[in-house]
Amino acid sequence: MNICILINKDLNPNTYAFVYPILINFKNFEKLTIDIVFDIKEKNYDIILIDSKFFIKQFNDNNNQEIENKFKILKQKTKILVYCDNEASIFINKNIFKFIDYYLKGRIPADLNIYKKPLYGQRQFTEFYNKKYNIIDDNENYSHILNDHEISKIILGWNNGIADYSYLSFIRKNIYKFANIFIKTNKINFINKNKLFTARFKQNYNRNTINYHRNLYEKIFSKRCEINRISRFRYFNELKKSFFSVSPYGWGEICYRDFESFLYKCVLLKPDMSHINTWPNYYIGNKTYLPMPWDNLNDTFMEKIITNKENYIDIASEGNKNYLKYFDCNRNYYFLEHFNKIINKITE
Repeated sequence: MNICILINKDLNPNTYAFVYPILINFKNFEKLTIDIVFDIKEKNYDIILIDSKFFIKQFNDNNNQEIENKFKILKQKTKILVYCDNEASIFINKNIFKFIDYYLKGRIPADLNIYKKPLYGQRQFTEFYNKKYNIIDDNENYSHILNDHEISKIILGWNNGIADYSYLSFIRKNIYKFANIFIKTNKINFINKNKLFTARFKQNYNRNTINYHRNLYEKIFSKRCEINRISRFRYFNELKKSFFSVSPYGWGEICYRDFESFLYKCVLLKPDMSHINTWPNYYIGNKTYLPMPWDNLNDTFMEKIITNKENYIDIASEGNKNYLKYFDCNRNYYFLEHFNKIINKITE
């Protein structure tokens, strides 16, 4: 079976994370021929997987006609056309459903029926803050309403966790981008965890609902540690030394900081993730991370965690172990099995 992975040549970080597990498993695809390309010329394929960032310029320019024309061309070159995105779980590009056979998402709501109603800010947590605290965005928007047929096209893909999130990751990514030479990440050496927190999440968004959520975290953690952004070198050095790593929601639920925290064996403090379904499942409450409440996050709650921090050492170890096991492409073929299930699903 011939499969094409169509990506943007600028290699957006999400795009690199999308193809990374395929690259490290390349030798294991025995019955599949996979091409990773920036464009399709004459060749036809059984399946084309198109990364959402392939259209990033056209989406930014609102050039819907060019997007439509490209989809029509791609449809002529394949039996099955699959659109893939790693955006927030609720965000769906409804306009492309008429062109595609399946919609692969790296995270989806635990209850797919949520797609049948409009959510404020296109996220479940922004809907929560809007409804409970009447937080209003300057530019209000709602998620698209999907019907049963459209929902039936949605398949759980893989999130952007199986990628290089070490200090030198940007160098390796650029080597692949410019020289087409793929270098896997090295093993991380840990040092003593002599710092309590790393929480470098200070950032303003143009969404009041998102800022409200992050301000809750800022109010709690600014009393306990520095939250302003620092250089990449200082941040990774701090991450290595920190016991807890704080990662609130941003544009979406999943953040690069989650994977950096797992990689550097921190106890990840993150808002409760039980509302989404994602693969790999890195977010096992009180086992691989410590789930935080969406509201009512207070000093008493945090002091209890700090006082009992030694009880959470196993969470750091399990989070790290659970994260790294998906990089094993020689013995435990987790990604290969998941990818084959996806292929079987869309060709059945």
